[in-house]
Formats: sequence, C-alpha cells, structure tokens
Amino acid sequence: MEKLAIVTDSSADIPDELIKKYDIKIAPLYIHTRGKEFRDKIDITNNEIVKKIFYTKGTTSNFIGLNPLCHNKKKNHTSN
Repeated sequence: MEKLAIVTDSSADIPDELIKKYDIKIAPLYIHTRGKEFRDKIDITNNEIVKKIFYTKGTTSNFIGLNPLCHNKKKNHTSN
C-alpha cells in the first residue's frame, strides 16, 4: 500500500482536531522582527503575530501579500 501525507504550511490555520485526525504535517512560516525569528504557532501565537506585524516597525514575514495590508493598518492606527 502506498503511503500518503498531507502537508501544508501554518498559514492554513487548520483546526487541531483535523490535524490529529488526518495526521497532517505543518511546516511553520517564519516571522522576523527586530532581529528575532519566530516560527508560526510554535514560538509565537496568532495574536502576538498580529500585534508585531501591525504595530511594530521592522517586522517582515515570508508571506508576500501581507505588506500592503500592514501599510494600510499602520496608517490608520494612532496609538503605540
């Protein structure tokens, strides 16, 4: 019998129940901010990512579509 694996990256946000049920393998995205590197859902939570990306200068990720969204959010945010 052939072996088959389901593999995705952490941006898929698949519920834990499905990950366990189907033994899905998750490759974490990396978030870089202020000289530090975090692995999505391993070293940093979703809420922490949002705070760092939207409200911290010098934060980047390997998700290309995020940069325009961050720029607009930073323009509209007035407090630090």
